[in-house]
Amino acid sequence: MLILFIRYGTVKNYIEKDCNTVKELREEIINNRFEIKVSKFANIKNSISKLYRVGAIKKFYKERKNAISE
Repeated sequence: MLILFIRYGTVKNYIEKDCNTVKELREEIINNRFEIKVSKFANIKNSISKLYRVGAIKKFYKERKNAISE
């Protein structure tokens, strides 16, 4: 779950009102009473996430190849 940890906090949504139902949340969104903020580190976080993902994929295929050949 490292990918989620690295990318956590890249984009945040802010709504002032505490919404207790989906209906309330929908109303806030429809009435444009929210703010979206992108972290100034978004590019770095996404790049690290991509590098980790590529490494994890390579490791997965390497382990799979080893398991098949055994």
